[in-house]
Amino acid sequence: MAAAPLPPAMKTVTQFIKHSTELRIADPVVSYYCLEYAVQLSIPIVRATTDPEVRSYVFSLMDDVESFRAQLAENPIMSSKPTSRTHFLAFALRVFATADNEERSARASPKTATTFLAASRFLEVWRGCFLDTDEQAEAEGEDEVERVQTLAVGRDCAEKIKYAKYQAARILRCIKTKTDPNIERRAELEAEQKQVEAEVEEMASSPPPPGIEPEDSLVPDLSDRTISPPIQGGGYYSTTDDPSAPSAPPAQSSYFPNVPPSAPNRYDSPPDSELRAPSHPTPHGIDETNPHFSPPGPTTYDTTHTAGIIHSPAHGSIPPPPAPVPVREEVISKEVTEDDMQHARKHARFAISALEYEDVETAIAELRRGLAVLGAR
Repeated sequence: MAAAPLPPAMKTVTQFIKHSTELRIADPVVSYYCLEYAVQLSIPIVRATTDPEVRSYVFSLMDDVESFRAQLAENPIMSSKPTSRTHFLAFALRVFATADNEERSARASPKTATTFLAASRFLEVWRGCFLDTDEQAEAEGEDEVERVQTLAVGRDCAEKIKYAKYQAARILRCIKTKTDPNIERRAELEAEQKQVEAEVEEMASSPPPPGIEPEDSLVPDLSDRTISPPIQGGGYYSTTDDPSAPSAPPAQSSYFPNVPPSAPNRYDSPPDSELRAPSHPTPHGIDETNPHFSPPGPTTYDTTHTAGIIHSPAHGSIPPPPAPVPVREEVISKEVTEDDMQHARKHARFAISALEYEDVETAIAELRRGLAVLGAR
């Protein structure tokens, strides 16, 4: 940094040099561009004066900028201008958001005013160092889409600068006159809260719109319905409390075949005298001489209620497993050069910058452009 004292004619660059000194360790990239912008503001002063003190100070400041840039040669953020632009803008917007959130929540203080002023200066540095002219953008290889996005962000930053300066002046004026700078904002918050409460009460007391039934009408009335007994045979619970009471016939359903009443329960064991080995095995391993055996007849189903029912295949035929679903893969259709890699990184950085502004469509478009540069299909 310049060791000489600041001449009176250089008051316009005082705060930018101060911010550069404050951030020298915490964020060297932001510190460098604050110093670079101070040099930009100093050049017209040098041209308009013959004061040797001013000229000496500005030349010393320019030497500091060159040596500072050499120290940041290995910093990845300084590898390209789009990367530095995104980093600096994110920093400036964080400072602005800090002050704006305090003011909107009725917590404004002298520190809030100072933060607003700092945010306005950082946004001014971003516009001065990164909002290039059309000739500069073309020389740096910036395409039309990138140029339009940068200009849009530049206009937004200009509005934020005006707003930040206005809020800082308002808060400082209130402090100077010993009035509360949060009176107006607190009244707005209270009025907004009352409006929300009134809307909620109105919605709760008003009938539902046509076509929407109240919640109570959506619950079916089950008071006039009877519960069918569970199906007999092997269940966990019996149908009656008295074991000697006759059991009810099994419930009929269109999803299952009808079973004649004479057929035994499949879970009831026959007497010991009837337990004997089959005389000859059948194709399915069933003893046809067993008095409880009856040959299976054709099974019929009610096709009107079997939508979505999966029918099991016949014995001995197992369906083949489903074919695996092919997985889409990104195919590299060309040899990727170093220039392709550089362009892909640029599109990725723009996608990240778009996401910081919650611009999902632009982020997707930039990512697709980057994939296309790499040859992905």
